[in-house]
Amino acid sequence: MSGWATGYKCGTLRDRDVTVNASGVHLYHQRQWSDKVNFGDSGAPMFNGGLAKGVMSSMDVNTQIGYYSHIGYLASYFSGFSVATTSNCC
Repeated sequence: MSGWATGYKCGTLRDRDVTVNASGVHLYHQRQWSDKVNFGDSGAPMFNGGLAKGVMSSMDVNTQIGYYSHIGYLASYFSGFSVATTSNCC
């Protein structure tokens, strides 16, 4: 994971297909990450080496454990979704 607030961090998958209540909004098919995240990490890329795994979506405010949407779920949910493999930024 590479989040704005937390920076680059290693972790492991703890659980799959979890429903998370994020401020009254239910997020389905989330995956639980093993390490702590912080406010500002939402939208961070989750990856394994050069392989995209997902996008950080929320955290448990008590434990700071993060949850992310799997890349396969995102690709099937959003039409026209694609993953950039290079960056022309800055």
